[in-house]
Amino acid sequence: MARLPFQQATVLPQQNRVSAPNVPNAPGPMDMSVPGGGAQNRALMSLGESIARIGRTAADIYLTQAEKEKDEQNKIAIVEYGQFRDRARNQFFQSLEQDTPADMADALARYEQFYSGGDAKDPEANGLYQQTQRFLKGKSKRVQKAVTQMFDDQRIADQDLIAMQEIRKQQQAKVGAAINSAQEGLTAKLQSLTPEDLAGAKNYDPTQRRQLIATDLENVINPTLEGLSPGLRRQAEERLQTTIRRAAEQLYNAQQSAIDDDVRADYVRLKQEIITSGGPRKERLAMLDDMQSRMFADGLLSAEQAAVNLVNYEREIDSSDIKLLRDSGDIQAVAGLLNALLN
Repeated sequence: MARLPFQQATVLPQQNRVSAPNVPNAPGPMDMSVPGGGAQNRALMSLGESIARIGRTAADIYLTQAEKEKDEQNKIAIVEYGQFRDRARNQFFQSLEQDTPADMADALARYEQFYSGGDAKDPEANGLYQQTQRFLKGKSKRVQKAVTQMFDDQRIADQDLIAMQEIRKQQQAKVGAAINSAQEGLTAKLQSLTPEDLAGAKNYDPTQRRQLIATDLENVINPTLEGLSPGLRRQAEERLQTTIRRAAEQLYNAQQSAIDDDVRADYVRLKQEIITSGGPRKERLAMLDDMQSRMFADGLLSAEQAAVNLVNYEREIDSSDIKLLRDSGDIQAVAGLLNALLN
């Protein structure tokens, strides 16, 4: 019996009943590459993906910008606090300079007052700690952490700085007291010198005298520096160098002046002996000229003064001779001398 067109074919036993029947006229999968075959859907899907990408990019930009603005605000807040704290610290240290603390304990106590306002637990106090806490209200965790770390670190640094400043002040006070004592000792040494002390220097040559002076001044200075540490002692010795050199030069000059005065006194006595010796006038002038040459070599007389002195020596010789003749009562000898001088 013939099958009608709408009747199904007989299913054979070997066919897989799960698979679709092989219908020659059934339509296959839609070809998306063929115009009109799903291209519109494809375009819509691509457009949706582009819109989604743009949206994600816009969101990223917005979030990044917001993070940058927040980060900038945090940085500004941290810088503002740093500036505030620096101003407060500078004012405090200026107050220490204007009103010098009595000692390290006084300085640290004044810093504690500046830090806590007298009571760190009192939120209404005006210490730096309370001002910092009020500043941090409403700030981000990042700002709070950074400012708190800055505050703690700077507090430790401030305390160390104050301690070092006070130690340095105390050290400088000790050095200054030692220097003042040494200077007073050097002044007393110069004022206590006797003519005998100065005249005794003539027994030594200049090099020996300078060595002895250096030893004497060291004996004056060393006791005043005994209480200083090696480092502070070096500071004191360096600051005393100018004073020591000046004192040594003054002492050397005083000795030299005393020696020169003794030598001059010897020359004065020698001059008087030559003038009053009564020998021939020319011989006495020659002896005086030789004496002045030795004085010139000793640095006690200039060449110009020596020339002037010779003229004066002639007058002194003549005056001495006239006095001797007058005292002798020999009128004729006096008259003869006067005639000789006139000629």
